[in-house]
Amino acid sequence: MRIVFLTVLLVLSLISTARDYTHICSPGITYYQSSGGEIKAFRRDSVQPLGNGDTMFNSYRTIRQYALGSCHDTTNGSVLGRKILRLHDDRFCFFNLAGDSVWINTQASLNESWRFCSLPGNGHIQATVSAVVDDSILGVPDQVKVISFQAKDSAGNDFTHPLNQETIRLSRHYGLSRMLDVPMIPTDTVDFIIAGKSNPAIGLQDLAWPQIYDYSVGDEFHYRYLDAWAGSFGYQKYEILQVLDRADYGGDSVVYTMERCRWDTTMNPPVSTTLHDTISLKYDFALLESNNSGWFSKMPDEFIRQYDYADGYNRNFAYPGRQAKSVMYSNFVYDPFFSGCWTWLGQPECWGVFQSRNQYADGLGMTDYYEQCYSNNMLVHIKYNQLKYYKKGTETWGNPVAADCWALTGMKNTIRSAVNVVKIIPNPVMTMAQVVCDACKNIPQRQVVIHDCMGKEIRRFMAEVFPIELNRSGMPDGWYVLTIYGADGSLIGRTKLIVSK
Repeated sequence: MRIVFLTVLLVLSLISTARDYTHICSPGITYYQSSGGEIKAFRRDSVQPLGNGDTMFNSYRTIRQYALGSCHDTTNGSVLGRKILRLHDDRFCFFNLAGDSVWINTQASLNESWRFCSLPGNGHIQATVSAVVDDSILGVPDQVKVISFQAKDSAGNDFTHPLNQETIRLSRHYGLSRMLDVPMIPTDTVDFIIAGKSNPAIGLQDLAWPQIYDYSVGDEFHYRYLDAWAGSFGYQKYEILQVLDRADYGGDSVVYTMERCRWDTTMNPPVSTTLHDTISLKYDFALLESNNSGWFSKMPDEFIRQYDYADGYNRNFAYPGRQAKSVMYSNFVYDPFFSGCWTWLGQPECWGVFQSRNQYADGLGMTDYYEQCYSNNMLVHIKYNQLKYYKKGTETWGNPVAADCWALTGMKNTIRSAVNVVKIIPNPVMTMAQVVCDACKNIPQRQVVIHDCMGKEIRRFMAEVFPIELNRSGMPDGWYVLTIYGADGSLIGRTKLIVSK
């Protein structure tokens, strides 16, 4: 009896372990990422019992173009497709673009094979559990079945196919941890790796406004703005913003004090101006949520019809390790007269639908605003404001619009060359700092002058020995210019001084 009891426990344990691999359609959202940084998702929208222990899981509709020049498909879903059938024996059936079956046998043991999908000429792709390994899924240790592919002809013989030796992975507790783009099977070999789940919350999560506008003191952002009408006039500006101070208000909003420098020019007539000041920017997260509720919660490629137009929703890693979220308003149009299908609106008419795009990124704010329109197939109006460079701590991306504010606002070369002669340690200054000036040695009667961001002189004193101690007492938070002159009034050095809590 004891042997029988132990045998029953062992069998039950094996059955329980096998069934652990069925978490493919778990509640909530599962995010997947391609090697190119594209983010797709499966969202469990509804569950439909079919009888006999079979279940149909439904996800959201997408709008996607599967071949260059073709109509966009609005009937299928994202990376795992729109519908997934789970049979009572724990086999899962997915459906590709043609509606053909794609099978995953979650109960298959090591070296066990099955028919993954059909191929033309009565061939098929054979799937085999080629290994069972310990892996890390979203930073959590888990056991994974590695599933390999081999193309077979109608006689069961191997033949050459792009999926040969490709693998997908089935996690014991997190479902498919690596999968092909189901609608594209068996013609595509791009892998999508699990990036996050919402239930339980692990790995990549939906991007929220407090993440988007999460800056630190010292962060720096460079932008280029253009607004141009063909054959008429235009305006452009280059802008640098640097965070001087941050004030949080209970997690509901945040206010940043920023140094701003800008170079503006109109093209007709050609007039240029510069600006260098301090501004305050407030971000109310509830207001941002309300103003963007129409698109912000939409899934990648989700299809929402608005009469004969549809917006395009996209998520990717457009910047190193930073999630970006964007909407292209009126990106798609339904043409009932010529194509009879949904297509990309490549040339929106200026007097009809105006096409625009908003993109936001984790810790970078709005990174791209773009709009355009055409008339008689000619680009008439283009307008954009794009992030060209950022610096956050030691992380940098892109190309600066200028070396610094001095260069952008067009100060003399002699001043720019003197900027690095003077150093303030630390900078920003909370209470006290040291002013270091190696070039000041052997120069008598050195005079230190501090101006605020509006150019008003707030402090002037003689310095006999360097480095000198600087007390920020009486200087409100913000940025200043510290300049050192010789006895004859010649410029020795100049640098920016930031005063912050």
